[in-house]
Amino acid sequence: MDGGDLRPVVGRNETFRVGERLQGVSIRDGRADLSTPCGISHIAMVTADIDGFRTFYEETIGLETAVVFDAGPDHARQAVVIAGAVMLHVFEVPDYDPAA
Repeated sequence: MDGGDLRPVVGRNETFRVGERLQGVSIRDGRADLSTPCGISHIAMVTADIDGFRTFYEETIGLETAVVFDAGPDHARQAVVIAGAVMLHVFEVPDYDPAA
């Protein structure tokens, strides 16, 4: 391969039913197009108060928190909140002001 033909190799997956396609892959003119969005897997969000965020989304909307990560030397405190098939990846940034 000389680099001129960058079409991905997509193998047959017997678990797919007729009419389904690989997530994130569409076919145009016989070529796979990996840049066409076909759904959302997760959304990154920022808050100044991760506990308040979780309380609202759990008690008011009924979502579930899958995991909370404590802050570390290279990252902020984080939580993963599940909203159906979408994951909300929440980052706590102290003193964050969305209006600023």
